[in-house]
Parts: sequence; C-alpha cells; structure tokens
Amino acid sequence: MLREEAEALAKKVIYDRLAVRAQSRSDLAQALAKKLVPEEVAAAMLDKFQDAGLIDDEEFARGWVQSRQSSKGLSSRVLAMELRQKGVAAEISKEVLAELDPADEIQAAHRLLQGTIRSMARF
Repeated sequence: MLREEAEALAKKVIYDRLAVRAQSRSDLAQALAKKLVPEEVAAAMLDKFQDAGLIDDEEFARGWVQSRQSSKGLSSRVLAMELRQKGVAAEISKEVLAELDPADEIQAAHRLLQGTIRSMARF
C-alpha cells in the first residue's frame, strides 16, 4: 500500500469512527490496524488528529464515565476497568475517576439495588 493511500484510508477510518462517537486513541489505533494501515502511518495520523484536538483521551474518559455511570450506575472500579480496556492511560483514568462524587456513586448503587429487589419480588 502506498503511503498516500494509507494516509487517505487512515483519515477516512478516523473520521468515520469519530463521526459516530468519541474514541480513545487506542480504539482508533486498533481500527487502523484492522484495516492494515502501516503502523508508522497510523501513528503519524493519530498524532495529527490529536494535535488538532480531535482525539483527546482525557475528554473521552470523562464522557465515557459520565455516560456509563448515569446510564448503568457503574462503580468507579468497574469504570476504571472499562477505561483500561479502552486503552486510556492509568493516570488519566485516576484523574477522571477522582472527579466523581461519592454521593452519586452511592445513589447509583441504591437505584441498582432497588431495581434488583423489584425484579426479584415478581418471582
């Protein structure tokens, strides 16, 4: 694959994935690898997108944590595991998770428990 073709493919893959939702740099790198974009081209394109502010693992992590905690009521431990699976650096995960309000986590756990109790009462 010529470098120009690889760069064009990398841009398309990155734009297409970012158009759907925010992505971690690691997720995008995996998508490029699946499309057989050479590693050096992928890294250069990811750097360009990151420099332009279109890839930001910290903002991705904040959005992920907000979404998953509000929709699923997940604990910070589970969220940390998910961020690790998404390739977010441990220091970024710690920083973002430290911003969580412990009271919100307790309320989410209570909602989850209440839902479980209601579903068990049907039996």
